[in-house]
Formats: sequence, structure tokens, C-alpha cells
Amino acid sequence: MQIFINIIASGLNTCGIYALAALGIILIYRTSDTTNYSQGTISTFGAYIGAWVSGLIVDPIEKYMLSYETSRAAGLSPADCEAAAEALGIAKPGSISSLFIKYTEDGYMDGYYGWAVAIVSAIIAMICAIVIGVLIDRIIISRARHSNPLTKQIITLGLISVFLGLSTAVFGSVRQYRFFKFAPGTVKIAGADVAWSYVANIAICVVIIAIMFTALIKTKWGLSVRATASNEMVARMMGIPTPIITMVSWAIAAAVGTLAALMYAPTTTLDTSLMNSIQVISLLACVLGGFETFHGPIIAACIIALFKSLVQFYGGDLIGSYIEAVTYAFVLVLMLIRPQGLFGKKIVKKV
Repeated sequence: MQIFINIIASGLNTCGIYALAALGIILIYRTSDTTNYSQGTISTFGAYIGAWVSGLIVDPIEKYMLSYETSRAAGLSPADCEAAAEALGIAKPGSISSLFIKYTEDGYMDGYYGWAVAIVSAIIAMICAIVIGVLIDRIIISRARHSNPLTKQIITLGLISVFLGLSTAVFGSVRQYRFFKFAPGTVKIAGADVAWSYVANIAICVVIIAIMFTALIKTKWGLSVRATASNEMVARMMGIPTPIITMVSWAIAAAVGTLAALMYAPTTTLDTSLMNSIQVISLLACVLGGFETFHGPIIAACIIALFKSLVQFYGGDLIGSYIEAVTYAFVLVLMLIRPQGLFGKKIVKKV
């Protein structure tokens, strides 16, 4: 039972990551009439920004702690430890970094709060991602508004090369970046030790998706998005500012994609291929759920993630080593059974 709970928790965590990535893809598809193949690369660039900001905060603390811990081990007081570090020419962490330093009850520095660094870095990275999404739409996508969907898809493929190059040029190809989990430690759930990071990620995804769907259903912005998704020309004739709606969609897609990348980053190596597999699964979720709805890809992403987690654990080493192929085959079988997607409508043409 405890193992099963851990599997479900891991699967739900993956569900959230896939769902956020799929949400960005479907939001752009419904408002810009194109499949954004660069969603994963843009999200990876946002993750690099988050990791870079995290490094700016943490690196001065870690450098200072190397000297500080040596003095502390020698039995010096907190004030003497600081004086010893300054004597070596190592400055105490600045005002921003100092906000994240953790102290013991007797006044000694004891590292830093990685979860707080992660939250602040993620917020800054998502704000930067919003700016990136706006710039992409205003500079590129808006100028191709009247192009056919295939042309727009080729443009998004070109954006992959752009952001791959930017990632290497801005952040380098040698330095190893890292990102912290949003919550450390474990929590007991029905006797099982479940990582707090899973709980935090699941909660964040549920809240964001709930807010998005509430906004789509209850607000004027949501009505405008649904009208644009239904028929952009008619929506424009009715006075809806469709260019603004499209711009906001690109901004939101970039932000939620970046958040998904930052949730995934602590479990793997942060490099330019970070979101490749998630991008593929998210596109499959959109196909399986149906591009005609907003909720279909989210539900399909959850189905794929839970299937992948269960098969990877119970399938043994042989199947587990081919989990990606098994997952793709599973989606293919479902598509053969229901070609229009789980929530898509079957189109019948009268001759």
C-alpha cells in the first residue's frame, strides 16, 4: 500500500507537469490557430533564467559558508566566525542573499532556505517568461496572423533554433545550473513517506489550472478567449480585441511552461534538452484529449502520466527500460479506438 501511494504521488506530480505544458500548447492553438512546437524550448529558457537567479542568490552564501563552517568547527563564536571570513577577504552575503540565510538557535549561520530561493526565482523567471511571450507575439506571431496554420507552425519550429542558440549564448554550455525543490523533506500519508515537493507541485498545478478554468468560464477575458477560439474573424467583428487575447495567451503559455520546467528541473540535469520528452508527451495529450477543448488535453495528460508511472513500476526492468515506447504505443491504441480524441467531436460530412 505504501509503495502504491508513492507511485500515485509520483504520477500525480508528473500529471501536473504534463498538464501545465499541455495547457500552454492548447491555449496558443485555440487563439493563434497554430501548434506551438517551441513551447518546450521556451520553457527551458525560462528554467535557465530561474536557475540563474537562484545562483545569484545562493552562490555568495555558499562561498561565505565554506570559510564560516571552518571557523565554527574550531569553536569560534558567531561574531568571530564572521570576522575570520572577512579577514580572508570573503564578504558577507549582500542584502538580498541575507534574506534567505538560515540561523541556528545559538546564532550561527546554518545554510539557507532553498525552498524560499526556489519560490522567488520561479516568480522572477515566470515574469521574464511573460515578457518573452509578449515579445514573441508582438514581433513575430502578430505579423503572421493572416498566414496559414502550416506557415505558423514552421515559424514555431524556427523559434526552437532561436531559443536553443540563446540558451547556449546567454547561459553557456559548460556551467552546470541547478534549481531547488519548492518544498524539502517528506510527509506521512497513510503510512507512506511522500516527498513534500510532490505535494507542493500537485497543489500548485491544481490551483493554477483551477484559476485558469475559472477565468475561462467566469470572466470577460475567458469569454473573449472562447470567442476567439471559436471564430477569430467573428470575434473581431463583435469588438473583441483578438490581438490582445492572442498576446496574453502567448504570455500565459510561456509562464506556465516555465513553471512546469522548474518543477521538473530538480529531478534531472538542467540543459537545453530539459523539456524535450515533456513537449512530446504534451503534444500527444493534446491529440489524445482533442484540440477542440481546453479540458481534454489536461485530462489526457493525467491519463498518460498515471499510466506511465504504473507501468514503469509494475512492468519490471524490461518494460521499464522501454517506457517511452510503451507510452507512445498506449496513446496510439487509444487514438485508433477514438481518432477524434477522447473529447473531440466526430465530424460527419454530407455528400
